[in-house]
Amino acid sequence: MVRLILVAIPMLLALAPAKAQSGLVLPQGQSYELGVQPFAGYTYEWKVYDETSFTNEATPNEIEFLSPPTNPVVNILWKQAGTYFYKITVHNENGCMNTKIGKVVVTESLPTAAISPPNPVCLGDTAQLNITLTGQAPWNIVLYDGTNNITYSGIMNSTFHIPVNPLASTTYVITEVTDANGTNTTPSQPANLVVKPRPVSSHIYKY
Repeated sequence: MVRLILVAIPMLLALAPAKAQSGLVLPQGQSYELGVQPFAGYTYEWKVYDETSFTNEATPNEIEFLSPPTNPVVNILWKQAGTYFYKITVHNENGCMNTKIGKVVVTESLPTAAISPPNPVCLGDTAQLNITLTGQAPWNIVLYDGTNNITYSGIMNSTFHIPVNPLASTTYVITEVTDANGTNTTPSQPANLVVKPRPVSSHIYKY
């Protein structure tokens, strides 16, 4: 959660023009704090709109105030991708008013990848890594086996299977997954594949 102080308002002027703040770019599902410097006797009102005319307020499916919108600092959860405009209206004890506005672009979430814990195998047998992807097809992933980075491109299904045949127990991790919304460089937790030794060969004795 990140706090952003938009602007200090030491004195509010009646009918002062609104000033747009710098735009923010946030991933879908992230909460973000917006705030102004508080002053005794001032009242605050935050609103978020999903269009530029500042007429249609964003719906609960799009955003959620995690703190009261009458606070000088608010925490907002951005639920749905899109372009939004926020407005803070401040009144002082004299009844004078000022507003500040800003823009937030919410992007689709970055893709993720999860490797299901693989079952142990005996030495020489082939195991299968089952990978679950989120985001939008096609995906590209990079799999690291402790020695090599192996790239798989153009994956069209959200469940992807990779056969492996290691000579010893190996930890696998996906170090990168990419889709149309960008690249996630920390997409998965490691998965350890245990390779069990076979019985040692010995002579067959005849009695």
